[in-house]
Amino acid sequence: MDVASLHLSDEVLELLRSGKINNRLLCEMMTHPRFCQLMADIEIVVDRIADMRIQDMNTVLEVARQKVMKEYAPDEMDVYMRTLEVAQINETDYFSYIIHEDMDDAKKAEQRRSRWRKPSLNFWSVNCRGNGAGTAANLLFSGGKCRKLRYEE
Repeated sequence: MDVASLHLSDEVLELLRSGKINNRLLCEMMTHPRFCQLMADIEIVVDRIADMRIQDMNTVLEVARQKVMKEYAPDEMDVYMRTLEVAQINETDYFSYIIHEDMDDAKKAEQRRSRWRKPSLNFWSVNCRGNGAGTAANLLFSGGKCRKLRYEE
């Protein structure tokens, strides 16, 4: 296979050669059945594809809330007023949830498969000294730093 056909940058090739990351684990992650969905969701977040739609929905809800407040002066804790307020979506929280959900679903699928075969080392379960056990999703998307990862079986 021609490596150039993969369109990898020189930095990525150097990273793969350096041993700083676990290439076997990266391969396992990339061949996981849910990886394409994870990448699509990450692309939506990074390229800010859905941001404007969320902002539009939040604006509509806030305009409706302000209009009701101005015209009817309801109690601050009125159930309908509160509904218009809590229905607004925080973009960062929403996207974190979507990506975390992808990772959790993949981990659950891997755990179901593992019941019928010897578990392999996998991306979905890691233990980080000093940070405790968790998922790679938590480490990747929380900005957590982990120098000594132990991949659990």
